[in-house]
Amino acid sequence: WKINDELQSGKPGAINDLADAFHNAAVCTVEMDDDFNRAKNKFELGFRRNESEHPINDSAEVAQATEQMQLQKIQIGKIAIDMENVAAALANAQLDSDCDIGVLDANLNVIDDHISRAKAAGQDTQPLYDEAIGRAKDALKAVTEIRDTYKAVLADSITAMRLDGYDPEVLGGIEGDGQQSAADY
Repeated sequence: WKINDELQSGKPGAINDLADAFHNAAVCTVEMDDDFNRAKNKFELGFRRNESEHPINDSAEVAQATEQMQLQKIQIGKIAIDMENVAAALANAQLDSDCDIGVLDANLNVIDDHISRAKAAGQDTQPLYDEAIGRAKDALKAVTEIRDTYKAVLADSITAMRLDGYDPEVLGGIEGDGQQSAADY
């Protein structure tokens, strides 16, 4: 139940909102890039030196700025995809874990009813207790695997975001790792 609580503490909607913000930023970057290229083309058409040179547009600074804009556009888009993958993985982990815990709870309630009847009839209840323990162990294994799969997606995405120059600490407290963010203290 603790593992499920940790997963349920995550906020896939909030992560999705961040992913949307980065996606929108990437779209704006594309629009800005298009505006920049249109302005650059107007300048080239309006200013020619020796009928062939473009001293400003051909400068190292313009080339570097153009390259950085392309790199930022790609990075922002990749960060949006990474965040969307985290949100989807968390939502799926929450659903699967909650389902497994629900099945466990239902099974334990049935076993508990059987234990009550067995005790009333003076029967041995140990096999029922053993079954309850087995069901709990199976659920723990399943929920742990769900959490570990999600944590692997989270870790891979965090690594990718860091490589793209983004500090993913903004996900702290909303990613469902069971840890509070600094703002929660």
